[in-house]
Amino acid sequence: MKKLFNLLPFLAIIIFSTCGFEFSEDYYKDIVTSKPNVSLSLTNFIDGETIRQSKGIKFNYQASNKNRLYEINFFIDDQLVESFTNSNDTFLLDISNLSDTNHILKVEYFFKTSSGSLAEISGSESYKVIEEFNFSVDKSILKLEIDRVEHTNGTIYIYFKPYSLTSFIDESISAKLLVSNNRTLYREIILTKESIENGVYNDVNALSLDFNYRTKIKNDFQSIESDIKKVKVTNTFKIYATLSNEGFLKINWTDYPLYNNITKMSIRLNGFNSNVTQYNLDYNNKEKIIPYKTVVFGKNYSYSVQMGNDNNNFSYGEIISSSDDFHLGQKFETDNYKKIAYNKPNNQIYALEIDSNNNVYINKLNINTLSSENKIFITRSSNSNGDFTFNDNNNIIIDLNSKSILVDKNSFNIIEEYNINDFDISTTNLNNIVRFRKNTFVIENLSNFSFVKIFDIPTRKRLKYEQNLKNFNISMNGQFMVIQDKIYKKTGIELQKIYEDPYYRNLHSDFAIAKNKIFFARGYTVGELDLLTLNEKSYKDFANIKNICYIDILDKILIYGRFLPLVLYDYKTGQKIEKKIEILDNKYLYIAEKNYLISPYGFLIKDFF
Repeated sequence: MKKLFNLLPFLAIIIFSTCGFEFSEDYYKDIVTSKPNVSLSLTNFIDGETIRQSKGIKFNYQASNKNRLYEINFFIDDQLVESFTNSNDTFLLDISNLSDTNHILKVEYFFKTSSGSLAEISGSESYKVIEEFNFSVDKSILKLEIDRVEHTNGTIYIYFKPYSLTSFIDESISAKLLVSNNRTLYREIILTKESIENGVYNDVNALSLDFNYRTKIKNDFQSIESDIKKVKVTNTFKIYATLSNEGFLKINWTDYPLYNNITKMSIRLNGFNSNVTQYNLDYNNKEKIIPYKTVVFGKNYSYSVQMGNDNNNFSYGEIISSSDDFHLGQKFETDNYKKIAYNKPNNQIYALEIDSNNNVYINKLNINTLSSENKIFITRSSNSNGDFTFNDNNNIIIDLNSKSILVDKNSFNIIEEYNINDFDISTTNLNNIVRFRKNTFVIENLSNFSFVKIFDIPTRKRLKYEQNLKNFNISMNGQFMVIQDKIYKKTGIELQKIYEDPYYRNLHSDFAIAKNKIFFARGYTVGELDLLTLNEKSYKDFANIKNICYIDILDKILIYGRFLPLVLYDYKTGQKIEKKIEILDNKYLYIAEKNYLISPYGFLIKDFF
């Protein structure tokens, strides 16, 4: 442009001289100019202001056409930064490379004089205006310090110390609250100017109880973080799974320490035979009864709780409780127990264990906790089938796959042993359990097409062979047996049928030998047969009975029926004591002396009735 201005007068002289023109008299007249009426405004810049971030400065040149703008230049500390030829635009005041001190913004602009002179016509004449402005640069930032973090009223409050740069929040600097736990950064929460002015932020989204808080102040050039303030809240939250009076699952819970941060809650249940395992809970109710979810005794369940809020899924540290277990009664370790039994004379509970190598043990259990206090090796078996009981001398009879043995109650040495090979070698490798009771030896096959074979021990004579076995029981003296729907009495080497159910129903039974009785369940009634007179009695109004047990110390019958309670029945008076419960696999032991109900799967209910 400067070269062009210098060149234009020279060209004019050549033209005029070549054409033979003479300069008129007016060429030499004095040129009279009027004072130009122009203005330049920087609409978002104030002389003397402090600049904290680079910004675009809008300029606006205003004048009539006779003072049309030629060029405008911007200088910072006499260094040309940017030039424009248009009268409205934006100049970038970039402070990235400027020091934090005072600086001068110089604006230099050229515009038309409208003098009418040849110099103006040739473009080598213009007005020049220079304006200077002062400004300072401050790129520094300050920490926003946290004064304290408090857990109160079921939520978290973060208190800030007074901050001198609050007015610049959301303009040249931004403020964030960083929430972390150890090395995990959960959230960067944008802090508003209002929060910092008020000196407090309510963290309504936190759900975990162990957080670190720090602030982060940032501008275009740097960021700075405050010291960390920690909050660690003791978790007092508890959830309980019990049975309601109707026998349904009842969930109760206490307040979670951050209860005011919770707006939604759900529970997932594991262990029920249902596709619907997740339920939404109303946190404020502190209780949820789930119908059709009966807790089975002998089975372990687990639950997981999720809590959160509806703040656009912004909650963090979402809690999933430590998949806690719940069950009826207290739990104890079973160690592959096959059966648990109580010996009244020495007030001792025993458990039969057969491990994966078919080693057979008797465990002495703690009378209060049922934990194993002593484990005694007895013998080896050929598979894991096993059962045991006590004879009249309180010695232990252990029934195994291919042998039945009598074990001394004190030394745990084997006193007697009866092997399947001595009676029926053809059944040796089958899935059996064999029993001896006094002079009677029994092979009970447990396969799909099961059978029972009964032998007289002294003669080895087979007394009975029954196929498709569904139900079998034998008295401790080996004299009476229940096979399917019939009751037999062994006399010498003969079996005599002494009772047959008229409707061919399987008889679930138990013997009361001391009273010369047998009690048996048949559908919805309980039958009593006097083993001496063969007189029969019947007790009605029971549910579909699955199991029956005679409690000698109480002289009562314990009856377990499908869909109805466990009933302690006094057959002499007709009095019933009922307790609603569902039992896994119908397997249980009731110790009347202790009022214990025990599941062989490792659960104990004390004070049952």
